[in-house]
Amino acid sequence: MITLTGQDNHFVVFSKEKSKESDKKLKNMRRFQTKNTDAFLKLKYWILRDENFAKKLGIDTEGAIGDLYLIKECTKSNMLDATVNLDGKEIHVKKVNNISDVTQSTKLYIDIVSIVLAFPVVVHDFMTFAQFYTKYQSPAIIIYCDKNHPDYEKILAEAHKSRREFSLKLIQKDSKGNPNKDLDHNLLYIVSTQPMLIPLLKLADKSPRVILAIPEHDSSDVIDLRDNYWKHIQKIDGFSKDAFFKKVEDKSYMQESDEDKRESAKAKFSEDRFKLSKNYSFSGEITAKAIRNLINNVKENKAPYFFESEVTPETTYAERIVGEDFKKKIMLSQHDCVLLVEHPHDDENKNYAEKYERFVKNNKDKTKAVKFYRMSDINESDVFKVSNYDSPTVLYFKKGSKESPTELDIKRDLALKSTNKQAWKRLEQFVFKNVDS
Repeated sequence: MITLTGQDNHFVVFSKEKSKESDKKLKNMRRFQTKNTDAFLKLKYWILRDENFAKKLGIDTEGAIGDLYLIKECTKSNMLDATVNLDGKEIHVKKVNNISDVTQSTKLYIDIVSIVLAFPVVVHDFMTFAQFYTKYQSPAIIIYCDKNHPDYEKILAEAHKSRREFSLKLIQKDSKGNPNKDLDHNLLYIVSTQPMLIPLLKLADKSPRVILAIPEHDSSDVIDLRDNYWKHIQKIDGFSKDAFFKKVEDKSYMQESDEDKRESAKAKFSEDRFKLSKNYSFSGEITAKAIRNLINNVKENKAPYFFESEVTPETTYAERIVGEDFKKKIMLSQHDCVLLVEHPHDDENKNYAEKYERFVKNNKDKTKAVKFYRMSDINESDVFKVSNYDSPTVLYFKKGSKESPTELDIKRDLALKSTNKQAWKRLEQFVFKNVDS
């Protein structure tokens, strides 16, 4: 029995009677069913033999065997036009193609997938999201909204409306999904009800947000996390830094004979594990128009990058900022600005940050014309690359020449395990020398 729910996509073929000839013509139906291993596609296939029911749906019962029809429930969100009413439900029925040509099975399956992905895909868990996002490797509009949020249904409707503005054209590729990166024709639409989104990206702010993620950037748009995380990898995986990255560079995981072991090793040693692409985003009122504006701004290189990987701590004396804030807080500021670039998970960063905070607290009366900030070294800005500097470090941005900050090399303090007094003195001299210059 066909049970309709909002996200499901039912594909129905009418065949009046079962015979070897009809089974042969429906061979693609079985192929499509075996391909349907992805939970996010919400695909169901049916062979319908009830002629009266088929006519009620508007299916041509006199046509050739193999005519395929899409059956989908009409909802306020997807805005589909109803063609029939079944038991009080408004249903949309549309002929897709004829699937009896077995030589065209790949093309026809891509057509089916294109129809399904012409609607936003709603996911409720990270694994489904990751499976979907990584399989197609296409640019994606990702909308995060908790299902219990009062605007959830409204935002879902706007996602459907926006999806209709950008036609999807999947074309055949030898292995995975979509080889095109065209924002006008290759956008995927994903609605996620939980805040863990793209691998390594976890939203700290739980308010609804739209992210435009582009999997393939050039090298200047990718943050390499290897040096940041090797200490933690060493603890988890038991490799020294040199041994670990030698295996990464040698790509020895490609020689693993067992497929499961190879996939496991790939997940551990692949360079992709350590590369994070920057994305674009906005929060606030989420509408189809706002999504369209974001896409247009990205195409015209007018959109700032967005990156958020952790909960922003409470501000103490130096204000914490992320990449989104950088231009406004530092580059456009009418004040001199001092920035501690840190990787907060390393003990040496933590120890120096405590010195930095105490310095800001104790010198606030002497440094009223200077703004003090802290920023994680993986929170990139679209106007300044903090990843060009080894963390931890302190940068002084002088009013009028902020493109070329002065750097305080604090590696000596960390390497020699300088006393608090020595490190404090060097920071004090660095700040006041730049204030007076």
